Amino acid sequence: MSSVLKVDAIQNTAGTSALTIDSSGRVLQPARPCFTATLTSGDISSTNDLVFNNEVFDIGGNYSTSTGKFTAPITGVYWLAWNITFNAQSGNKHIEIYKNASDISIQALSGMPSGNNEYQSTAISFAYQLTANDTIYAKVIGGAVEGASGRCSFSGYLLA
Repeated sequence: MSSVLKVDAIQNTAGTSALTIDSSGRVLQPARPCFTATLTSGDISSTNDLVFNNEVFDIGGNYSTSTGKFTAPITGVYWLAWNITFNAQSGNKHIEIYKNASDISIQALSGMPSGNNEYQSTAISFAYQLTANDTIYAKVIGGAVEGASGRCSFSGYLLA
């Protein structure tokens, strides 16, 4: 037995739109958690949390510009990405990713030696399962992150 459900939209009982489908079959989920934040002030040095102070957008309001943490609103698999620019004069350059204040053994390293007059950029992205109310963030472990340029960002969205 097969059946076809023909609808253009799905809403919850309160009327909030959960899903729309256009005439070409494209699906839009307007409440899917998604955010991007950038760093636009001050360098962040070793052993400090990376707090991206400029929220570009934040569907669902789950990223905090005061703590630098994304809090998962629901249990699911999230795509997370950091783009980091290190100060060239800083020493051993890397960041580590933390979930609920515990290092999850994912790092982004910079291969440029100290003393070089150029900036060094690195990126890290991965899919990770989070439970509702888990927090995830990055911490500068070595070197200093170039903050005032807007070259650093943290993004994420719910995959499934």
